[in-house]
Amino acid sequence: VSQLMGIGTLMEFAGPVVREQYLPRLTSGEMLLALGITEPSGGSDPGAAATRAERDGDSFLLTGRKVFITNSHWAGLALVVARTSSDPRRGLSVFAVDTASPGFRTGRAEHKTGLKGCVTGELVLDQCRVPASHLLGEEGDGLAITIKAISEYGRMGNAGVALGLMQAVFEETQALAAAVGQLHQPLVREGLAAIYGETQAARLLTYQAAWLLDTGARADAEVATTKFFANDASLRCVRRAMAIAGSRGLVAGHPLERCFRDAIPLISADGTGDIQRIVAARSLVGRFS
Repeated sequence: VSQLMGIGTLMEFAGPVVREQYLPRLTSGEMLLALGITEPSGGSDPGAAATRAERDGDSFLLTGRKVFITNSHWAGLALVVARTSSDPRRGLSVFAVDTASPGFRTGRAEHKTGLKGCVTGELVLDQCRVPASHLLGEEGDGLAITIKAISEYGRMGNAGVALGLMQAVFEETQALAAAVGQLHQPLVREGLAAIYGETQAARLLTYQAAWLLDTGARADAEVATTKFFANDASLRCVRRAMAIAGSRGLVAGHPLERCFRDAIPLISADGTGDIQRIVAARSLVGRFS
């Protein structure tokens, strides 16, 4: 998801220097990308960022700390949100920071409940010098760029991960029930039908929101709804699956146990369900008032 968010953002907002230097390696998978948004004070409100960027000739000096950053210790490039002025609406900017730059280092790597296939940790910037050509968009565009990256690329990618998880849960549960001769049991069939229904509902919501974005339409409510529904549904599906699997689903290393752990962090990534409901409600009120 971070790779999707970062590449899409670079293609839309980065200048030719950054695009030519990094996009080939990012799109080929040679280089990974991190998004430096969340700070110790929180992540759901990017406008509260405290990381500073001070102009120094033809470059900026960035100082601050980012936490819970996906790909933190593996990324070759980080898109960092930093404050360039005190203006509440135009005070943030986004910078493409090469992680080999002097003044850039990684901090603690977190030990997460799930999603262990990627590293999550801290980024620390201490007077990290970044060329002005690595500024995305114009100075002061940071809030708009960040919101678009999260709402369009991040939340849709998150919903896609949840959808894939639900599909895996359905297939694994069906195969397990067949292997132990339980497919004829009414409760097993009911559980499988419920998992299938939740998965199909999430799939249709995801496809509709993605289609709207592809047409260029505003889809704030649809994207937010897709994200919170897919996240909540993935947990419901895993719980049903583990009830069918019984003790097998509790064993460390079992596919359903992994799905359960992976479903949990999806809820807070890219904005919690409560935040998504607020976004959807605000969009719907504005749309129909």
